[in-house]
Amino acid sequence: MKNFSNKYVYIIVALSFLAGLFNLILFTTLSNETVSLSKIPLVEQDYFNGFINQNNRSVANQIFNPVLMIMSFGCWGSSNWALMTEVVLIPFWIVVAIPVVLIPLIHKKQLNGWIMLTYGVVMIILTINICFQLILFLKPDIYEITLNKHLDIYFGENFLEQKIGAETLSSQISTAAMGLKSLFGIEYKIMAIMTIILGLGVAGAILISFVFYWTWAIRTKRKEKLRRKH
Repeated sequence: MKNFSNKYVYIIVALSFLAGLFNLILFTTLSNETVSLSKIPLVEQDYFNGFINQNNRSVANQIFNPVLMIMSFGCWGSSNWALMTEVVLIPFWIVVAIPVVLIPLIHKKQLNGWIMLTYGVVMIILTINICFQLILFLKPDIYEITLNKHLDIYFGENFLEQKIGAETLSSQISTAAMGLKSLFGIEYKIMAIMTIILGLGVAGAILISFVFYWTWAIRTKRKEKLRRKH
């Protein structure tokens, strides 16, 4: 990157790559930890209307996909985990991979400073989004929130509340959430925390590089003005 120190770029690339790697490992690991609704620890066979949905079909073998917990936007996001992967994670992974591929050009300082600044803005936005998702993942009620989304898909929205009552449903969801917590150990939380730390490091490094770049740009313009005057 012309007239701009590569050390900031390499710091950003390294932190971005590590954040993306931790996020990918967390996603892959959680993707392999699916469990059917009827196999959730502490869940009884008569829970959730005996696993019979509004179409009078059994959904006992439908899966709870924990990966939705790291990209759900809490209560607001879609319950379609494939869609959320495309919206939240894939853009982040692509943007993380771009500078790794372009390392030869970065090393030769063949990328314009404005290109890297534009990349930095996009990276900050996506990184903050990932950090936000993982902070929600660390919340104790993420299991209840995510389970609720699965129940709405498999049973029909508000069907269980109308069928077995809000109080009974809330109690069963709380019990099932306790069972889910027993399945997913502290290692998932640690990976999430590491990704958040690295992500914040990426955002911080990019912001610092912005400051240095603008400082350099201002000084360069001043020097050019002085030369023209003389």
